Amino acid sequence: MSHISWLRARRRPLSSPLRRHEALIVELPGAMRTPVTQALLAWVRRYKPECIFLMETKTNLEGIMGISRMLGYQYSSIIPSEGIQGGFCLLWNSEVEIKVIEAKEGVFEVVVTEPITNLIWNLFAVYGRPYENEKREFWEMMEAKVSTCSNPWLIVGDLNLIAYPWDKNGEEENTLLEKIPSHEEIWSVVAAMHPLKAPGPDGMPGYFFRRYWEIVGNEVIHMVQKFFISGRMEGQLNHTFICLIPKEENACSVDKFRPISLCNFAYKILSKIIATRLREVINKLICPFQSAFLPGRRIAESSILTQELVYTIKKKKGKGGLVALKLDMPKAYDRLEWNFLREVLRGNGFDDQVTNIILECVRSISFSVLINGVPQKKFYPERGLRQGDPLSPFLFLLCHDVLSKLILKKQVPGQLHGISISRSAPESTDTKGSDSAFWKGVLRSREILCTNVMTMVGRGDSIDIWRQPWIPWLEYHEFIATMDQVRRKFPQLRTVVDISNSDGSWNSDIISQIFGESMGDRICGIPRLPQSDTDVLVWKGATDGVYTVRKGYEATQLPRSVEDSNLWKNIWKQGLQFRLSFMIWRASMGCLPTRDRLGFVEDKLCPVCEANLETTVHIFWECHCARALWFSGPLVAMGFAGCLFDGVWKARNELLYKSKVINIDEVWNSILRKYSEGVAVQEEDLKGCKNIVPSRAGGKISDSTEVLCVSDAFWKNGVAGLAVGLVHLRENRVLWFARKESAESPAEAKMLAIRWGLQLATRRGFKSIAVAFDAMVLIKAFHEQKYS
Repeated sequence: MSHISWLRARRRPLSSPLRRHEALIVELPGAMRTPVTQALLAWVRRYKPECIFLMETKTNLEGIMGISRMLGYQYSSIIPSEGIQGGFCLLWNSEVEIKVIEAKEGVFEVVVTEPITNLIWNLFAVYGRPYENEKREFWEMMEAKVSTCSNPWLIVGDLNLIAYPWDKNGEEENTLLEKIPSHEEIWSVVAAMHPLKAPGPDGMPGYFFRRYWEIVGNEVIHMVQKFFISGRMEGQLNHTFICLIPKEENACSVDKFRPISLCNFAYKILSKIIATRLREVINKLICPFQSAFLPGRRIAESSILTQELVYTIKKKKGKGGLVALKLDMPKAYDRLEWNFLREVLRGNGFDDQVTNIILECVRSISFSVLINGVPQKKFYPERGLRQGDPLSPFLFLLCHDVLSKLILKKQVPGQLHGISISRSAPESTDTKGSDSAFWKGVLRSREILCTNVMTMVGRGDSIDIWRQPWIPWLEYHEFIATMDQVRRKFPQLRTVVDISNSDGSWNSDIISQIFGESMGDRICGIPRLPQSDTDVLVWKGATDGVYTVRKGYEATQLPRSVEDSNLWKNIWKQGLQFRLSFMIWRASMGCLPTRDRLGFVEDKLCPVCEANLETTVHIFWECHCARALWFSGPLVAMGFAGCLFDGVWKARNELLYKSKVINIDEVWNSILRKYSEGVAVQEEDLKGCKNIVPSRAGGKISDSTEVLCVSDAFWKNGVAGLAVGLVHLRENRVLWFARKESAESPAEAKMLAIRWGLQLATRRGFKSIAVAFDAMVLIKAFHEQKYS
């Protein structure tokens, strides 16, 4: 069920039918009784669409008629498959009157008559041509049809407008990438970058620029804007130190060191601006098979799909065979040719100005290796990308994606065939990622989504009034039970539009008839988005309503006790090195492969004491080695616990796998050294942080500002306490105000306080007002213009 699409006519406005019809457009690879058709049957039973357009069923006339009977539709128009290709059908029931004018070559032209208003309009159900040499002729034919159509018309289906939706960049994207950054954009990048990363040749970390932005800000802004105007970068700006980090203790050869690029912070401002803009467009350029570094894609999917493909290859029987190639690219960043990068950028639709800006960041680089902290002779590379440059991952993805696109171009005309993990799954030729058809997993996730997602009402036309939760105080099962009770009396209702006035407000008369006066009044009090806004899905467990993997994971877990919550806070929020926090977490959760957890290991005794069962508790607490170390150190320090766990586990593994006898003094010295280094780094970080000006999302207050409006709110059990302070900047006096008000959430309370503060300021005649508040979620929403 990979394509569900609607398209409004471009040559004239579409006159929407007075009564809303439910329709489903589906690409259905395969015949009856497959997981796909079973899933489709479940959708039909749940949503009861009046009309369905099925594409690429690859099924003959008898098979499609069987599908029609299975789904329970009385009427149909069918274009059978030709061999193993095609197979299209339009199915509808008696609730809609449809007259078929023509059905051929994947296109159904029908006339729809409204049963109540007798309004007549034309529907074109289309499966567009996927091949370049057929597209022009096909769309000329479609243009001729719609241009002679006297009724309102609608085109639905899989339009195949371009061969690959990720093939080309457009003018809008190029304009975004090459526009001159504003003062606010430059400052937001500086404020968002880590303040204490190791500095480059300029010796200035991020907190220096934050702390002295009033002094150096204008120079930085001038430098950034000049680069975007001229496309040229001063060589010294892009000079980079290479710091060699040992991969192990006592490293003695070049391959035992990891090179890290230390760029100038000023250069990273330029690179970060370009990378941030590139992030917004790259999702459209990269094939869906790539799953790394892109928002909304997870690299773990590649591992799952690869395992499924290997299993499919192993169980293959009969004639013919399947083959998989694993391509490894050592030193891939270092070997990327700049000429190839230039052609890739041009091939993806980047214009000359954007291409030159990006290549200038890559080609103007120079290096010096740090040996004992001293930079050596400067040298100039002729190929490769830098590790640590914010731009590098995106540029590498664009180049890496060329192979995927070449494979796809061979696959479309049938010169190359992928591997399907099941009859209903798409073919896979590349496992950097895939739109995999794991329906069981999707169905398992449905309950989590239903329970934790609700809709904020805007226009209301996309909300199924009966099945899509839109009443915020009702849990999902309560919502469904409530709606099932009233649905029998009002079966004609379809969406929230049906209980709304023409101006986008609630229709209190209809709502009271449906839900009763008490609940109806409460529903009419639900805040709505502006009528021009689309309906918005929100995740109830997030303060900003945005779903994250973490929030989804938390929704699947049982509520933790207060003690558990405090434990995790102590582990993750003590300013520890992430490696130590992760080690404590693994030990606490029992994730370490101790012998008691390994079923294939016969000897379950602790390899250190050889007297007791090796468990996590034993190896880190009960064993004589661990107890000797514990009683020698500061028990109350979480950092010491992390270092001890790490040291004991390393000593245990060296004994088990390298037969290295444990020396308590040596282990103790190693633990103490790591702990002391961690304490020193933490103190240094705190010392540096004292000199950092807090990040301001809104920038600085201008000289023309008359009053600063400071607001805050307290919320509990539906009641909000609002506080507002008006700071008169010119007269150096402050006015304070406070009151109570009803609110549904802490976020709403904050917004009410802000609104009240602005009202107080405008009533007093102030024209230039600055607003200050401490809710970063709301600040982010304001700047992203997401006011839901």
